[in-house]
Order: sequence, then structure tokens, then C-alpha cells
Amino acid sequence: MKIPIIFTLLVLFLVQDSATAQQWVQDYIQREGFNPDSIVAYIHGEMQGEVDSPVPDFSFTPLGSKQSLSLDYFNGQPTVLMLWKKGCSGSRMQLFELEKLHEKYVRQGLNILYVSPESDSTLKAFEREHHVSGKMATIQEKELSNPYQLFATPSVFVVNKAGLVQDVWLKPKKVLELEEIITPHLK
Repeated sequence: MKIPIIFTLLVLFLVQDSATAQQWVQDYIQREGFNPDSIVAYIHGEMQGEVDSPVPDFSFTPLGSKQSLSLDYFNGQPTVLMLWKKGCSGSRMQLFELEKLHEKYVRQGLNILYVSPESDSTLKAFEREHHVSGKMATIQEKELSNPYQLFATPSVFVVNKAGLVQDVWLKPKKVLELEEIITPHLK
């Protein structure tokens, strides 16, 4: 995970008065493809500027399926999109909390899509071991990083029935907080 490196770089950038250190940090951020606004948003705990905009579309193949789908598949249905990595403890914690919510509200039309750059075999093993009920899909990280300004995992997007992003967060949330955010979109 590159976050500890980024925080080190940000400290250098913010504390150092050296133009060389600042240039080095800027070059690193650009070379790694990070969006500086996303870094600031990560530090503040939330992504900004995404709410009420159409959800960026991409194609994915759910585990166990051969049919490629796009996010249009969920049109007219409230959907939680979580970009995650198995090796990220925050991602796993958020996935388990979202699973509790999915089990409770699946009959009311709640969809959850967990998207990860991990291999199909890795995700299938995780899905079996933890009895994941939401849809899981693997996708190349590069395909998500531009439209979603992906900087950290987990990155969670709540999409309403109209296909508009209603909430975005990067820090794991507990099920009660998730209910407050998601249940208004189930009506």
C-alpha cells in the first residue's frame, strides 16, 4: 500500500521549505498518477465534488459469470459500489459491515457491487470463505483510477435509483451509520 509513502511525502512537502523537496513530491504524485485533490480528500476522510453527479460507468464481469455488465445493469436500483483490496484491513472491515446491510435490505432492492483488482481465484476464495452475498467483480485498477479518482481503498459510492452519486467515503463506517446513509435511497 502506498499510503504511508504518500503521508511521508506530504509531511516533507508541507513541512520542508525546500523547493527541491516540494518538486520531488510533486513529481512522485504525478508519476504515480495520484490526483492531488484525492490525496487532500483522503486526509480529510472524504472524497469531494462527486455528489449529485452521474456515476462513472465501466464494464465488469461478476464472479461466476461470463457475461460482461456495466453499471447500467443497476439502473433504477439503489447501489453501493465499493472499490477494495483484500489486503487492506479497512476494505475488509467495510465489506463485512456492508454485507450486514445487504442481508437486511436486499429484499428492498439494495445492490452492492464489490470491485477489486485482485484475481478471480483470489476473490472466489474470499467470497466462499466469508459467504459474501453482494456481487463481486475483478477489474484492472487503471480502468477505475481516472473516473473515480481512486487513491485509497476502500472507496465507497452510494448511487441512487437515478444513477447519481449520493455519498462517497474512504473511511470504513459501521452498519448503523451506513443505514442512515443508504436507507433513504431505498424508498
